[in-house]
Amino acid sequence: MEESKIKPNNAYLEEVHKNFKLIQQIHKFEDQSINIWHNINANIIDLWPFIQIIFEHEKFVRRVKVGIKQTRTDMDHRLEGAHKMINILNSKTKEELEEVNIQDITEVVMEAKIVLTKNNFMVQLENKYKEPEL
Repeated sequence: MEESKIKPNNAYLEEVHKNFKLIQQIHKFEDQSINIWHNINANIIDLWPFIQIIFEHEKFVRRVKVGIKQTRTDMDHRLEGAHKMINILNSKTKEELEEVNIQDITEVVMEAKIVLTKNNFMVQLENKYKEPEL
């Protein structure tokens, strides 16, 4: 009766052996995969402070751009007035300026110069923070 038991044939043993080797390779691959994800996680943890700095920089640049836009809107009106005042000062005599209540030419020139200097500063900021063209 014992002879009637089915003995595994060589093909079956070879198939079992192949499957065993495949399972070993899968486990090895899983171990490698875990190591890769561990390294990626470690790299992200190491880089996170720099990523945060990038986000803070982006936030700062957005705030600067909003400030530049608001200041530009305010400056445009003042710039136009400064140019008109310079044209008036250049085209009128001292007596004509006194008739329109401009006694201190230096004060008007200084005010116009402040506006023009601020405008030049704004142009420099706009150039520094303008959107890159793609």
